[in-house]
Amino acid sequence: MAEEKHEKDINRYSVSRFNMFKECPMKHHYAYVEQLPEPDNEYTLAGRLVHQAIEYILKGKDVEEVYQEWYEAVDTGKLSLPRDQLEYTINQYFTYYYHDYNTEDTILVEHEFNYQLEGDDYFNGKIDQVYMKNGFVGVRDIKSTRQQLKYTRDDVYANNQLLTYVPPTEQLIDAKVNFIEIDEIRLAKLADEVPLIQRGKPSTDKENLSLVTADLYRAELERQNLLDDPKYARVLEFLEQRGHPLFNRVAVQLSNRDLLDTNEEENQNIYKAASLDIKYKLKDKQKCFMCPYRNICMHDELAGGTKSREQLIENMR
Repeated sequence: MAEEKHEKDINRYSVSRFNMFKECPMKHHYAYVEQLPEPDNEYTLAGRLVHQAIEYILKGKDVEEVYQEWYEAVDTGKLSLPRDQLEYTINQYFTYYYHDYNTEDTILVEHEFNYQLEGDDYFNGKIDQVYMKNGFVGVRDIKSTRQQLKYTRDDVYANNQLLTYVPPTEQLIDAKVNFIEIDEIRLAKLADEVPLIQRGKPSTDKENLSLVTADLYRAELERQNLLDDPKYARVLEFLEQRGHPLFNRVAVQLSNRDLLDTNEEENQNIYKAASLDIKYKLKDKQKCFMCPYRNICMHDELAGGTKSREQLIENMR
């Protein structure tokens, strides 16, 4: 569930903020307490536009303006993806899930909510989709990626954002949530043909076949009379079990309601620590190399001068 970029409000808490505090309290301090500028993140931008395009279509709005924003982002170098990637992905998405969307009732789409915490603090979130199918209610979390699809049932059970959004969803719709679901979308294009290797035989390398559909691979095996070859049959079975190269929906039944209580307790503990602005350095420095606040953090650790700190902050703008 992509969260829109808000003006920094020190009283606003979200799953993203909780996760940042868990990742690194110092990073949380710089982002939310000092509210230092953050560099543009093209992954966040791409994710927001994917969410927005799906929202517009489900709400019957003109999606062309979302595509135009994508085109402009590519043209100005804010996105390093093909100019037609969003439109291609959205068309493929609604073609693939045509039956699903036509057999379920959409209840909420990109619905923002708030609830009070302590004092002036409040929690803010946005629910991607809530739907009803065969009398059961599901909460769907859309995630976009450029990498191969990865989410499993265990990932859904452990998804802090989905578990956090269940109680407010139930209050909003006055009904029990039965399922939680991750809807994973890969920003890539399907292969037009099967990669061939020596002597023109189909590749059996799973990495090389990450964008090849099972139907396309089967057609190539039929063309070369290789369907009965055990080596290729095993690869075809793998592709069939893997599913679509670009889309992966994983839903689990929310039968263990204790998960919600455990998740809420963890959120409360993080909120208390974050609201007190508890700060400590990570022992594992590997994550520090990709942190946008790395330089200012090193400066503070070494107790550098005020002027040099101001310059580092200015360089982040």
